[in-house]
Amino acid sequence: MKKIILLSLSLILIAGAGYAQNTKEQRKERAAITKMSDKELKARVSHDVKKQAKAFKKQGWQVNVGALSMEKQIEKAQRMQYEYNDDNSPKYFMGEMTAKAESYAAAKAQALAFAKEDLAGMISTEVTALVENTRANEQISATDAASIAKTVQAGKQLIAQRLTNIIPVVEVYRMDGKLYEVQTRIFYDRNIAMQAAKQVIKQELEKEGKNLHGELDKIWGV
Repeated sequence: MKKIILLSLSLILIAGAGYAQNTKEQRKERAAITKMSDKELKARVSHDVKKQAKAFKKQGWQVNVGALSMEKQIEKAQRMQYEYNDDNSPKYFMGEMTAKAESYAAAKAQALAFAKEDLAGMISTEVTALVENTRANEQISATDAASIAKTVQAGKQLIAQRLTNIIPVVEVYRMDGKLYEVQTRIFYDRNIAMQAAKQVIKQELEKEGKNLHGELDKIWGV
């Protein structure tokens, strides 16, 4: 049993280490962005918007009647991607997915559902990294870390169901024969998402008869 726990934790450490490294590499860019003046940030966003909008249109994407222009949608998305919390973490999680269906409404609904699952996966990855960091600092045991990590992976769908305050920003479509293809880009407040994940994990652990409230508080830095 001990070997299984250690193996599980090793896999967690590998996944978490990769994420942590990625985060470390991004910190420099985030710090540089936060130091930009409004004029510099506006110029960067404008450049990104033109580049993305041109690529989208070249690929046949268009916006629905009555919706904001493609440029406006992308501009809002870019600005939200450049917003960070005081600890230099992104203010929002972003999910982007595409789906096809015989009707626009069906394709849109599927794309949104897939994007929410994408968000849940990102949240799970971040929680796994937090578990790894807490375990590395010897604040929780290997057994508890493995139990929590296992619950995180099993609870992705439940986390996705908790994401009710979705902010849809980009929605474009194109025709693929007789099928509608819709691409959506959604955002979710990072702090709210992490608290929702914590509640899901807490409830699932309780169902298994495990009271790890104190360990969860350590992971979340409470």
